[in-house]
Amino acid sequence: YKTFAKKEKQSAQSQRSAIACTTGKAFNEKTDIDSYLKENGIEFTNLTEESWIISSKAEDKIKKRIEKIGTPLKEWDVSINYGIKTGLNKAFILDGPKKDELIAKDPKSAEIIKPVLRERDIKRYRSEFADLWLINSHNGYGDVRPINIDDYPAIKNHLDNYWINIEKRYDKGITPYNLRNCTYVKEFEKEKIVWGNLALISQFCLVKSGMYINAPSPLIASGNRYLLGVLNSSLADHYIRSRGVTRNGGYFEYKPMFVEHFPIPKISISQQRPFEVLVDCILFAKENNMKIEADTFESVVDGMVYDLYFEDEMKSDNCYITDRIGEIVKPFKEDDSNEFKKEYIEKLHAFCRNDKTVFRGLIHRRNVKVVKIINGETK
Repeated sequence: YKTFAKKEKQSAQSQRSAIACTTGKAFNEKTDIDSYLKENGIEFTNLTEESWIISSKAEDKIKKRIEKIGTPLKEWDVSINYGIKTGLNKAFILDGPKKDELIAKDPKSAEIIKPVLRERDIKRYRSEFADLWLINSHNGYGDVRPINIDDYPAIKNHLDNYWINIEKRYDKGITPYNLRNCTYVKEFEKEKIVWGNLALISQFCLVKSGMYINAPSPLIASGNRYLLGVLNSSLADHYIRSRGVTRNGGYFEYKPMFVEHFPIPKISISQQRPFEVLVDCILFAKENNMKIEADTFESVVDGMVYDLYFEDEMKSDNCYITDRIGEIVKPFKEDDSNEFKKEYIEKLHAFCRNDKTVFRGLIHRRNVKVVKIINGETK
């Protein structure tokens, strides 16, 4: 594919405008560019120094619908930050045996040793803790004073083994033993949504409170299951990836600068509840080796996300499933046993596969035009 653009003339307004389009196999050396742009081009106005996305008219229409329906994530009451930057992971990140050794030498060491996830440990809806631990010798925040390493002699002796490297590193605090400034360090003590910075597809994951994240993985200090479900949808992935460049091998950098622009509909708590229930079912299924059930529920959430943005189109093709799902799902209670949850998930899975409305939506939505475009099957 190639890209052509034509800059408008005359007024000051039009000097910041352009008409552009992408070309496919039908475009060749005999094609009249002006005519081609007139038929296929998209007009861009009020251009700034920020990047702009060139697409087909159909894709541009979808993009505008998504932006009309949703509110950019950066305008929600959340903040996106990066994980902890140590400047020297081999010194500040411990394996399980080394952590146990330092705590055995000085039990006080446990106060600043925290479980940590690396980018490679973060998967779609789940994480795989590799028994790695962060020395959280933070540099202070708010009214909390910086960690004084002299209060933790076993950890100090450990870090002294890396003195040459920790002393000259850039990411350090008031002393080489301290981590760099991190005003949001308390956010790691909350439930949070995290994701890998580089991945083939979206892999947003919910991580429990007290678990720390290593940079460059980003995080949102929120346990909102609705946000998690929408962010993991194919529609969200399509939109976010359209803002950046895919690397070799299909890998994409899910940087905050791309993710924060994704528009998510601000719906009521009651409307969010079916998403929350299904995401909780996915989380449980992933943790308990119920792959078939998890895959089905992910597909259901995907369909409900299409319903959010393209309700008329989904209803027109009899693929709208949100109302039906809302009638049947019920949230887990705090005292529900794992056996109860497993049985409920199995029953809900059977319902999704056997109910005519839901099953049709899962199978036939691939033929809905907007879905086909988002999946890259047609322009």
